[in-house]
Amino acid sequence: MARREKQSPRLILAAVLLCLAGSASAFNEQGHRLVVQLAELRLNDGAKAALEDLYGPRWQVDLVNLANWADDHAPDEELRTVLFDADDEGFDAAKHCPRNRCVVGAILESRTVLIRNSFEKSDKRRAMQFLIHFITDLHVPVNAGLKRDDAGRLIALKTSELERVNLNWIWNESLYREFEAPVFATAQRYQREITEEEAQQWLSSMSVVDWAWETHEIAMDVAYPLAVRGEYDAAYRREAVPVLETQLKKAAVRLAALLNELYGDS
Repeated sequence: MARREKQSPRLILAAVLLCLAGSASAFNEQGHRLVVQLAELRLNDGAKAALEDLYGPRWQVDLVNLANWADDHAPDEELRTVLFDADDEGFDAAKHCPRNRCVVGAILESRTVLIRNSFEKSDKRRAMQFLIHFITDLHVPVNAGLKRDDAGRLIALKTSELERVNLNWIWNESLYREFEAPVFATAQRYQREITEEEAQQWLSSMSVVDWAWETHEIAMDVAYPLAVRGEYDAAYRREAVPVLETQLKKAAVRLAALLNELYGDS
């Protein structure tokens, strides 16, 4: 099945910009703040100037503080995920993102708002906040997981305290508890750890579709196999946390590259 990134002529700009109180489960704020903080360290002068124009001189602080804004304002839960069948061989827009209503469509539509001069600055600020949030969501493995188990929500695991938790909660909430250092210090460490070779590899494609399929493959290679035992314990966390950290690094590197490309270096 060939990957396609051609979008429906009917954009969902209004849906992305609409500020509705969402019923989505609360994603852990730390992951989104980490991605924004790390991305800020990788911006060029053009992107920094554009963000200062949008948010003012405190744009760096404001963007980090707004990293989880979309949790309360995202129109629909479906805009946070892109889900596949087990036998899929790639992304197909008509099947996996009908009417652009998936995280891939949300990212592309947010980008469109930022590009078009016809939108007001207030619209562009909201689009930016959706963009940075959804790029993080896209890189969490279960958010590109399987449709049959609702992105891991229907897969139950047992903790060492014999509590029942689900796979989606583990990757979108619990694993962040293992990140003990403050967000800024962690972002600084990530920046030091990312090699030029890694960054180049992660940026070999700037296609959001490719990012989604890559995340799906990680879900199938890591998140789901680790759940086979049915136990959420220290062994699971030891395997999962490094994978999640790498995904957050990727999200930040790609977010920064997207903004650098969008606004240039002048």
